[in-house]
Amino acid sequence: RASAWAGRHANRMVSHEELAYQKVARLVVRYFYDVEETLVMEVLLQAPRKAGAPDEKTGAVVYHPTMQLDDVVAERLNLGTKQVRKHLSRMFQDRLVMKTRGGADKNAAKRDPALGQDPKAVEGFAAGELNAADVRFFWGIDYEVLVDAVHFKLDAMKRALDAMHTRANAEQQYSCPNPNCKAVVSALELTPEMMDFASGSFKCQAYGCGHELDEVDNSKETGMIDAWRAELRNTFAQLHAAVRDADAYPPPTFKMPPKEFADGANG
Repeated sequence: RASAWAGRHANRMVSHEELAYQKVARLVVRYFYDVEETLVMEVLLQAPRKAGAPDEKTGAVVYHPTMQLDDVVAERLNLGTKQVRKHLSRMFQDRLVMKTRGGADKNAAKRDPALGQDPKAVEGFAAGELNAADVRFFWGIDYEVLVDAVHFKLDAMKRALDAMHTRANAEQQYSCPNPNCKAVVSALELTPEMMDFASGSFKCQAYGCGHELDEVDNSKETGMIDAWRAELRNTFAQLHAAVRDADAYPPPTFKMPPKEFADGANG
């Protein structure tokens, strides 16, 4: 029945706002995750849709994407449920997807027809006690949280490279040209005793060497970091643009599916 629900609503127009958020989701999994996780995200993005309240301005009916059970996602991908749950869990930890507790699996329901959805998590479904092994989850996307997570991920990468660049410039090093010594000291390790006031240079004190220390050219290191920063900007330019576009719109919301379709394709 869920496949019928999906087919019935697959062609509903997706708003420009939702397309903007979907683009962010597709790009982030393409850049940072493996192929199977990309496919799992695509199933969530192409979720069956549910009619909501009409738009306040246009009066047009808004069709919301719906949460899907983890085993339904697995069935649509022809993958094992445990495998799909592992991918969903990783994306959940990274705040790309959300979940809410559903009900018992089909076999558990047959054992005890009274088993239903957890009323604390899924409003409107029958009450019932669930065994831990029987619990399934409905999965969807909190687009606002997803975009915030992408902002954080991109900013963390930028800050890490900025910190490397700052350290490379701040931690000046000096090396001894004596081939029998080759000592290297940082600016923080220099002492007044090493200063040659006549020449204004520092003398190597390793093993009584006495050679004048040379300032290490760190332009190669800083240049490499600058190249990484440029590569980061170029590689993720499309993702940055997608995030800016999504930020201009209110985030769409996932809804629970109609009760008769909540149990999956065959349930």
